[in-house]
Amino acid sequence: TKDKKVLPFLVELYNKSGDTSNLQFSILNDIAEQKNASVAKIIDSILTNNAPIPSSEYEVSKIFYSFYDTLKLAVNLFPNLLKLTKYDEYKDKVYTLFTTLVDSNLMPSKKYIENKNDLVREANETLKRYNSKEQKNEIAKKNKDDDDNKYSYNSDVSTYDERMTLSNFLHILMPFYNEPTVKTFYDKLAKVKDDNLLMDLYSEMLLRKITVNDTIWMHFAKDASTRFPIYTILKKVERL
Repeated sequence: TKDKKVLPFLVELYNKSGDTSNLQFSILNDIAEQKNASVAKIIDSILTNNAPIPSSEYEVSKIFYSFYDTLKLAVNLFPNLLKLTKYDEYKDKVYTLFTTLVDSNLMPSKKYIENKNDLVREANETLKRYNSKEQKNEIAKKNKDDDDNKYSYNSDVSTYDERMTLSNFLHILMPFYNEPTVKTFYDKLAKVKDDNLLMDLYSEMLLRKITVNDTIWMHFAKDASTRFPIYTILKKVERL
């Protein structure tokens, strides 16, 4: 029931819930489900002042899930909600929702320009972590391919979290592409060996009308594993 008494009751219930995170998340879900103009302000206030620490990322996902149906309300959560990215449990979900708003043209760059330097710093730190893990994986692979180590244990380090975060950053920072510190990040990102990240990067550049050398597309078109995805991207941006 979405009457005027529900939200104040839920807020009061949350404030009395102590540190019982399961109850807090349940109440936050009920608040998010109300989907009216006051919800974003209440969620923002609660999460930035008294955010519960989840036992799993799923609990965080449920809160933000409701906002994907009402993206215009979600705009009001930012840029304040970026404070939550200091918590690993919230980081991915906050950045993914933020990226969705940017890609939907609902989040003007002027609204988060004051956060730009912090975003660039974190993007660079994430790229460093990604490169460090990839270097470790390359060394492990080389050792495994060595005849003396052909039975060695596969010790690949997962770069999934870094790849997802980098994908979000490359969308979020694209409006500032021509600024020197941001351009430096993109130049470094373009040197990674992950085709999915690179396709994401170059397709986003095309959408933003930033020049991409045709040899890039030829490279992807020659590889059977990237040929179909790249044609899909080029068709989407009307380059075929």
